[in-house]
Amino acid sequence: VPEISVMELAPEAMVGAVEGIVREIRSDGKVPILLGGEHTLTLGAVRALKEELDAVVILDAHADFYDDYEGRKVCHATVSKRVSEMVNEVLMYGIRTIGWEEMEELNYARNVNVLYTEISVEKALQEIMKIVRGKKIYLSVDVDVLDPSQVPCIGTPEPGGLSYKEVLKLLKGIMKESKVRAMDFVEFSPCPGMRSDAFLVAKLIYKSIGYHASYSGEHDLGCRPDE
Repeated sequence: VPEISVMELAPEAMVGAVEGIVREIRSDGKVPILLGGEHTLTLGAVRALKEELDAVVILDAHADFYDDYEGRKVCHATVSKRVSEMVNEVLMYGIRTIGWEEMEELNYARNVNVLYTEISVEKALQEIMKIVRGKKIYLSVDVDVLDPSQVPCIGTPEPGGLSYKEVLKLLKGIMKESKVRAMDFVEFSPCPGMRSDAFLVAKLIYKSIGYHASYSGEHDLGCRPDE
């Protein structure tokens, strides 16, 4: 589909525009894959699909769980909080920075599971699968879940992140065991003259599409998912 022009839209209007496009794509039986840009676009996609979702899985360095941020209810710092108000289950992994206000909100959020980076990828995947195996999910990947040494050109870099291979392991496991109805990749902000991290993010998306096509059984790729 054409790129959605959102530069002149208020956040709420942007969310509405994304919601409309995602509904249209899903009504054709296709799997929407959104590329951002700012993480707030996730709200529009989840709003469009919430009736068919069992859970939302978010890979992110930040909790994004403020109830409001600098007076705004809808922005990148509140996206996970708003998502939790729309679906039955939210799982977050990769979190390595969080504010006190977010911690207070999470204490009252009974439908949110947070796995911090102190937990290994293998253990995190086991915990995620306990909840989402066989379920219909939305997958949101904020690329700052990766360590900034691998992807420096991101909106809010945070040291101590995951490696490319670790993120691939997560994506492969999630795609294999759950039913991904849509996904997004957000917060990449290309730096002029740098190509390596753009290529890494592009390949992450490419591999995710391959995993989904292979494990969903909707396409015959003629190859194994690990090729």
